[in-house]
Amino acid sequence: MEDDIGLRVCDSEGHRGTIRYVGSVEGTQGVWYGIDWDSETRGKHDGSHNGVKYFWTHSTTSGSFMRRDKLNFGSSFMEALHRKYVETDNELTVRENVEEVKASINAPFLELVGFDQVHEEQNTNKLPIPNDTSGVMEQIFPQGHIHTLTLGNMGYIWADILKLLANFPVTCLKLPSNRITTLDSVPGMFSSLEELYLQENNIVDWGEVNALGSLPNLKYLNLASTNLRNIKLNKEGHYHEELLVLWDHISQLYYLPKLSSLRFTKNPILAEERVVSSREKTIARLGGLKLLNGSAIERQERQGSEYDYIKEFGAVWLDENRRGEFLEANPRYEYLVKLHGPPLKEESAPVKSRDIIQITFQSDGQTVKKKLPITLTTAKLVNFVQRMFRNSGNPSMFYTSEKNPSQRIELNSESLQEIGFYNLTEGDTIHVTFDD
Repeated sequence: MEDDIGLRVCDSEGHRGTIRYVGSVEGTQGVWYGIDWDSETRGKHDGSHNGVKYFWTHSTTSGSFMRRDKLNFGSSFMEALHRKYVETDNELTVRENVEEVKASINAPFLELVGFDQVHEEQNTNKLPIPNDTSGVMEQIFPQGHIHTLTLGNMGYIWADILKLLANFPVTCLKLPSNRITTLDSVPGMFSSLEELYLQENNIVDWGEVNALGSLPNLKYLNLASTNLRNIKLNKEGHYHEELLVLWDHISQLYYLPKLSSLRFTKNPILAEERVVSSREKTIARLGGLKLLNGSAIERQERQGSEYDYIKEFGAVWLDENRRGEFLEANPRYEYLVKLHGPPLKEESAPVKSRDIIQITFQSDGQTVKKKLPITLTTAKLVNFVQRMFRNSGNPSMFYTSEKNPSQRIELNSESLQEIGFYNLTEGDTIHVTFDD
């Protein structure tokens, strides 16, 4: 049953998901299957039960436990082929079906093999790639180009992919859950590649990603759950062996200028960070990003993140003895200084405990208390309250003070002023109203 982990399944209503756990669940009997559903609305939790974490999910509400008999495992390609072309008593029907398929996929090389050979292939998890692949892709795709090719959970290694796609251009290549651990390329091989999906392959070192060579048109790179441990690039795309602070590794993605969407989850660096904080740090370092973990990056959010990035490392940048090494690890920082202006010495001082105040937020009957730095900008406060109250509408905000309850002070949600500018103090209440 443990062999089922990683398989794709669906339920009676057609919802699709991935098996992440097979086994017992405390307080229950029998075997349960832990499913991470593609849709976060299908599940109920994050893979936990009674405080015990049983499996990882991509969302806090995409996980659920199911019995095996409630899951549809579908059929493998070889099983379907066997049923359609071998389990029949009419040889003429078989040959007619084969000719029909050959014509429909423009594959004149397709041959019907004997039952023994089909049965042997059914016992593997991999569709073998022919030793001689010359002309194979051209026969399947006579137009000479593939837009999207998906080869997920096929057991392939990278050498199989190179052999199959040698000198054949592809725009979107999806290779999740294979046995890829190393990567390499030949000059210009993936010059037209715009999207590359390598999630759930055991690629430990960013040096393997660098081995792909130049990817001038890459816009989307998915390396989720690959166990990557470091990232280090320079302008020429060369790799350096020394390990750096992990956020410096993220900064190196700056050298992929067309990277517009990034999924950055289930990574050790996130264990010590709040979700909002890790998102801000990623946005500030990667100027070309439009989507982060599937969520659009708004102009106000980007500006606020970049201002905080400048302030956070202002003291290091102002120190001329440390600036060179710092900019090598944070290549976008210099550009942001030119864009927004250099950090001030007083802004670069560490935030003191007295600069953290507790604020009460109220919105539509909900009350939440949070501690915030007075250096937080109102533009970033907008993003903060949207996430806190799970409402994507535009918020209108004003605050009241216990010292003067009759006074109502409006907060300009489009301003880059810090909340300290409005003289917010400990115990004040911010009232939030969202547009419909």
